[in-house]
Amino acid sequence: MDAARWPTGRSQWITSAAARLDVQHWRARSSAVLTGIGSVLADDPRLTVRLDGVDHATPERIVLDRLWRLPADARLLSESGPILSVTGPDAPDRPGLADRVERITVPAHGDQLQLSRLLFALAQRGHNEVLVEAGATLAGAFVAAGLVDELIWYVAPKLLGSGARGALALPEPASLDEVDRWQWHSVDHVGEDLRLVLRAPLAAPTWAWTDGARPA
Repeated sequence: MDAARWPTGRSQWITSAAARLDVQHWRARSSAVLTGIGSVLADDPRLTVRLDGVDHATPERIVLDRLWRLPADARLLSESGPILSVTGPDAPDRPGLADRVERITVPAHGDQLQLSRLLFALAQRGHNEVLVEAGATLAGAFVAAGLVDELIWYVAPKLLGSGARGALALPEPASLDEVDRWQWHSVDHVGEDLRLVLRAPLAAPTWAWTDGARPA
């Protein structure tokens, strides 16, 4: 309720079973589900669609992993369906994963992959709806870069206190005049919780193609 996340490793669920089931519907409608290697190492997610009796396509599961640290025993590797590792140009080869995971490389800026180039590469693969399920750093980076169309936020009626972690790691604005105002799209009860859907502000994106020209 205080827009925070419980520290990693101390609890698995904050929201209700109904909210977690609702997430499965968003996964099912997406062409890809994307997370970062930090979330994989901390939480070992499967990122699969688990809906009994519902026909759905299998979204590609994508892990942003600049140094290709994906564990060979990660749970997502034990599930059927396509998996894509997105690494930086200096990542080592992993022969043991080559037959289980497809790999593409995108440019990096410092210790971060260039997200605009990543999304262009995913569009070339035919992805038109990518669901980002990530920690505060990666989720915040997508928002800060102007690469998010919609935020889906589940809020439980629980106060986690000052020890909880923020949901988005964003630069602190110099004043409230600099804060983007997102648009409310919907507010719905899901079990005991609320699902908030916000649309991005109608403003020019902050991303830019690194080669200086936007592809046609």
